[in-house]
Amino acid sequence: LPYISCGLLMGVVLGKIICELLAYGIGAAKHVTISICFEIFFHISLYYIVLMLLLPIFRKRINARICATMWMLPNYLYILLYGSMQLQKPVGILAIPKHFVEIFSYIWLLGFGVVLLRGMVVHLKFRSEILKNAKAVEDEEILALWNEELRHANMRYTKYPLRISQNVGTPLSIGMYRSTTCVLLPERKYSLEELKLIFRHEIVHIGREDVWNKFNILFCTATCWFNPLMWIAMRKSADDLELSCDETVLMEADEKTRCQYANLILRTAGDDRGFSTCLSATASSMRYRLKAIVKPQKRRTGALIVFERELQLDEHLRSGTRLD
Repeated sequence: LPYISCGLLMGVVLGKIICELLAYGIGAAKHVTISICFEIFFHISLYYIVLMLLLPIFRKRINARICATMWMLPNYLYILLYGSMQLQKPVGILAIPKHFVEIFSYIWLLGFGVVLLRGMVVHLKFRSEILKNAKAVEDEEILALWNEELRHANMRYTKYPLRISQNVGTPLSIGMYRSTTCVLLPERKYSLEELKLIFRHEIVHIGREDVWNKFNILFCTATCWFNPLMWIAMRKSADDLELSCDETVLMEADEKTRCQYANLILRTAGDDRGFSTCLSATASSMRYRLKAIVKPQKRRTGALIVFERELQLDEHLRSGTRLD
């Protein structure tokens, strides 16, 4: 299942701007847009900076699925905490000439459009490249295994095509909608055991809508495009999506299966341009990912930590004592 509805933040922001435009005209919509964009930039930038600082600790103590979910939380946090993030009165006032604000807004908007449009163009170009001359898998045994894994995962929609492409070096899934999603295999021989692991990996990505998760991170990066840390966060989030997928595929797996999965990743070189999910690992995350596969450590879900903290806070509030 998906971690979080990734279109929520984008839908709310665009919906609010459109409502202001229809109700009050272009002038009001422009001011609302500037206000919303600044708030999103400030809060999301702050959230991701703190998350990246704490990520090494989280990866040691909390399972990969929760770490991956944390990258998606701004979809809910900004909307749910919108009222509490507003100050009743300003702490201070900084006077800026109106034309400076408008010039900065236009520069920001231009950068936002360029980053978002570039990401979409790269995705479409990559999709066209890998689907060119791609052939449908005709091996009955492989197709039977693919359909069996789809049923095993209780997928409601099971008509995802399976294809072979000479333009990919790693198994991957691509497509932002059910009707356009397909799984591609490189032109090489895999055993049925290896294909089972590959299929489970891609099914997890498809079920969790990781393609949309990547698009959501791109949207946040485009919003904060002049913050260099956001570009690092985009790469880190992709790593955690893969780590989370590994953890789910190998849940309760024996040592032999884990070693086989690790060898499969080592022998696979791939390209994850655009909004796609692939089995291969980047060089920066390879060592950590293989260690997590071969020698998994017991980690908390993170829920207990939050629950304990809430109980502690509640006790202090009831007693009226200060919580440091």
